Amino acid sequence: CNTCMAHCANHVPIADILRYERYAVDYRNRGRARGLYARLEVNASSCAACGECVAYCPQRLPIPSALAAAHAMLA
Repeated sequence: CNTCMAHCANHVPIADILRYERYAVDYRNRGRARGLYARLEVNASSCAACGECVAYCPQRLPIPSALAAAHAMLA
């Protein structure tokens, strides 16, 4: 939903990264997911794991750990 994005000091495109991770997992299209991820100017490796975004997530997702897992899968 991008609610957390405004609170990311490093401007990590959180929603995009989590969507690409879903392409890899749900649709089993890892090639497409990796291609899209590679085009990002800022990827999940820029996440400082500060957790600032979590306080603004209406779903209370563990965003820093989700981004780390997505990066491990897509990088």
